[in-house]
Amino acid sequence: MGRRIKGSGSIYTRKDGTVVGQYEIDTLEGKKRKYIRGKDPKDVASRLAKAIADRDSGYVFDSQDLTLSGFMSRWLTFIKGTIREGSWKQYEMVNRVHIEPALGQMKLEKLTAFQVQAFYHKKLESGVSPRRVRYIHATLHKALKQAFRWSLIPRNVTEAVEKPRLNVRNIEPFSQGQVRRLLEAAEGNRLEALYVLAVSTGMRQGELLGLQWKDVDLENGVLRVNRTIFGGVASPPKTKSGKRSIKLSRNALDKLVRHKANQNGSEWVFCTRSGKPIDCTNLTKQSWKPLLKRRTFLTEGSTTSATPAPPCCSAKASIQRWYRCFLVTPPSPLPSTLDLTRSGGHPRVWRRSLREGSPYAQEYRVPLHTGVQGRGGSARALLS
Repeated sequence: MGRRIKGSGSIYTRKDGTVVGQYEIDTLEGKKRKYIRGKDPKDVASRLAKAIADRDSGYVFDSQDLTLSGFMSRWLTFIKGTIREGSWKQYEMVNRVHIEPALGQMKLEKLTAFQVQAFYHKKLESGVSPRRVRYIHATLHKALKQAFRWSLIPRNVTEAVEKPRLNVRNIEPFSQGQVRRLLEAAEGNRLEALYVLAVSTGMRQGELLGLQWKDVDLENGVLRVNRTIFGGVASPPKTKSGKRSIKLSRNALDKLVRHKANQNGSEWVFCTRSGKPIDCTNLTKQSWKPLLKRRTFLTEGSTTSATPAPPCCSAKASIQRWYRCFLVTPPSPLPSTLDLTRSGGHPRVWRRSLREGSPYAQEYRVPLHTGVQGRGGSARALLS
């Protein structure tokens, strides 16, 4: 008889007559022996053959009594450095604040879809927003998907769980007059140039805060988007189209020149008084939110109105929405040219605006990177 093939398992009979089938599987800690017992040698041999086939097909799992908390900790360690720093911080925060306190002590392989669904329901009842619960779901789904690939669990239970529906909020964009009053309210502000760039270029908040002076050509009136900042960490844009050149309006260029003359010599265009990059949260709390409280720019005919800020003005709203407002609510009278090539705004802003009810959408059916002559107007032209 030839030698037994490695990994094919073995069968032997103990002194008490029990027939034992033995084989090995891979676990997080290395090789582990598994046993099949019975009285009938043929039955044990059949079950052993099936177990080995399942192992080789990836159907055998063994999490070694690993808890969800223990797995999430290892998963976060393994993926660090393979994804963007900002994404990793979000995963870590969601696990630490939400997942671990509620489900951390559960055995990984015993976690059920019912328990996860109940967890989401409890979060919603406690006041957590549907969007945040969807973030929790995305984190847990991604982690358990990897656990399934590592043969630690038989299936990803989050695939059987219903995510909460988002409460879609209609955007009430600023009118042309409101944007002008917004910039008037920002006059004299240390970050006035940032607000002018926001409404005239459509740059994302992280892109604005990630600007360095080497990215800005003041002589030719052009800036280059090369990085974004999230959580104090600078990283390149997610896509190739995110790296782009933007032609500056005359107003934006003048504000940047004045801003640089008054700065402390930092390499960052918009920085703290000590020369470090500004954190997104600090920008919202210390500059944007106090600016909104003035509210003098929100009404067309009054400087003392108590009209509530429209939804897009909430503290959590993206500064980039200002730029989109020009597309959704065109100025009156309309300028003679719609310039899609020179404005330099984020491509998805143009795409969404042309798709989601912009007056221009009915008139223009063109690629985003082509110039169009006709009725319309660019955001940049309004502020030059």
